[in-house]
Amino acid sequence: MHPDPGLKPEPIEPLYDFFIKNEFYIEKGLAELIEKIIKIGKRKAILLRGPAGVGKTQLTYLIARYVNSEYVFFQCAMGTSEDDLLYKYIPSESTRSGIKVTYGPIPRALLASRSKKVVLVIDEFDKTRPSADALLLDVLQNFRISLYLNDDEAVVQGNPENLVIFLTSNDMREFSEPLLRRLISITLKPLPAEKIYQLLSRRFSKEISMLLTQIYSDTINAGLRKPATIQELTQLGEMLEAGVAMSLEELLKMFVVKYDDDWKKFESYVATRKPYDFSSHDASVETSVEVAGLDRYYEPEKQEIMFGGKSKTEQKKKDAASLLEKLRKIVVRAEVLEAKPEQVRQEEQVLVTLKIVDNDFEAYTEVIKTLQPQPTEDPARFGKFEYVEDEAAAVISREPLTIDEAVKLESSNANMIEGYYEGVVFVNNVDVFIANATKVKYYTKDKVFLEYTSKSKDVEEKLVLERIDDVSYRVKGYFKRTSRKAETALLPIVENYSKVSRLADLLVKPRNNMASLADIDVKELFRHVDSVDEAITFIENLKKSPAAGRMKLVIPIPDNRSLCNMLVQDGKLILGYRLAEKVAEELNVTEISVSLADSIVDRIITIMKDLRRRGEL
Repeated sequence: MHPDPGLKPEPIEPLYDFFIKNEFYIEKGLAELIEKIIKIGKRKAILLRGPAGVGKTQLTYLIARYVNSEYVFFQCAMGTSEDDLLYKYIPSESTRSGIKVTYGPIPRALLASRSKKVVLVIDEFDKTRPSADALLLDVLQNFRISLYLNDDEAVVQGNPENLVIFLTSNDMREFSEPLLRRLISITLKPLPAEKIYQLLSRRFSKEISMLLTQIYSDTINAGLRKPATIQELTQLGEMLEAGVAMSLEELLKMFVVKYDDDWKKFESYVATRKPYDFSSHDASVETSVEVAGLDRYYEPEKQEIMFGGKSKTEQKKKDAASLLEKLRKIVVRAEVLEAKPEQVRQEEQVLVTLKIVDNDFEAYTEVIKTLQPQPTEDPARFGKFEYVEDEAAAVISREPLTIDEAVKLESSNANMIEGYYEGVVFVNNVDVFIANATKVKYYTKDKVFLEYTSKSKDVEEKLVLERIDDVSYRVKGYFKRTSRKAETALLPIVENYSKVSRLADLLVKPRNNMASLADIDVKELFRHVDSVDEAITFIENLKKSPAAGRMKLVIPIPDNRSLCNMLVQDGKLILGYRLAEKVAEELNVTEISVSLADSIVDRIITIMKDLRRRGEL
């Protein structure tokens, strides 16, 4: 058999070596795995996960170069729909509307794969609508797609031998189980600091490499949107080495930390972190140089890194000596065993979402015992909480509490607690909330604002309920309690109706809009459905909801006579004995376990309706 003249030869060079040559660095074992997938795998479909900045998109571009393929790239935006993946709209003078509809990224890649190698990349797929998951199932299983152009249905069939598909994700949402089954999931992680140091030390002096490596580690540990990349660190290192009359703070903002909110995180973390130990990076590193927790970032306050105009050789020696001297001047803070509150400027208002006045670590202890937040290297910061001091010490949060956190803290032993929380409640009206409020101050079909004040004035609550869909409202709540024995009135109701199990009571009646089900944990749904009509409605509601791909319809071998018509549990809709027996008989099967998104569920619903109409159930 002669090779296709339109195809270029397979690369001989190992993928890992190709990555290194192009200054892209991942674990060797991972590179070898990807190489085997794209060369010998029957289904070349990969989900790349990991935080922003670890190189997911760059990896796909290099793969396309490595296999000499066409690169079809689509960048998803928040709310990207199925149509965005299927169609492309371009200006055209030949159409009445001025718009011509042509193939989008998926059919374009499938069509091109018939004659040449193609790498299709759907970048940040987690920004798409959940319904987009179902669109990819046939593409990943059969390498084809059906669509309409000019009112005609077309089926575009691709060649799986020539097609590599990448989805990238920053984990902004979960994907459906059927989609995940068709993908190989690979998580990329930031490189360890030791590797970064080795790479940088090939180009820069030891002192500059150490400084850049410390910056890299700080961008990870400070929880920024993305860690510093090799490219950014290299650019910064070149500026330090070449000579600029700017402070390191200014350079960091230009090359590495580019958002104001990230800078605040970065500044706060770096000012309190422990000294770094670079002794493990390389045996040749002068370990007597200590890079420590700051007075002001990485250099003494109000000093600038300045470079003159001497010859390059002399300048580099001066640069290294100057930078090394600045690093040596940084003072190492002594460790303490007692948390010190962060000072808050009293003349400025500080907007927070939680405030518990502290007396001799009482609030500090209560929050940690009650919620067990994630600890950090700073004892004044734990999870979303901070230990601060203005007129008095207090535990605060600048992020909204969850409903669960608000309930636990409100019922704790903490005194003088004031908090704000956000969440979702599952109801089709807000009557129960109105009945327990002392004041209704805003009342429309989509939004209600309520207040509650106890007779003793030791409890104050405010609650906004905004309608999301037919089964849920978004809750924004405020509570203030000045006595340990006082009990709130609205928060317990919010907690009760925030449980996913409440949804089951709402889904036995027809619903048109259930957008909130996109984010719920379907395994928490539970209910016995005792009538066939309710079972049919329940299945129909969930089938047309965003949760359909994550739920299963199960017909067991009919041996469980304790179930009547249907049991909803652990993300499964299990048909009861008599109903399962009849449906299985009509389908000529003994058992079924399928996603609600599967087309056979429509047939099962039709069978159930026919059985009910014939009076057999």
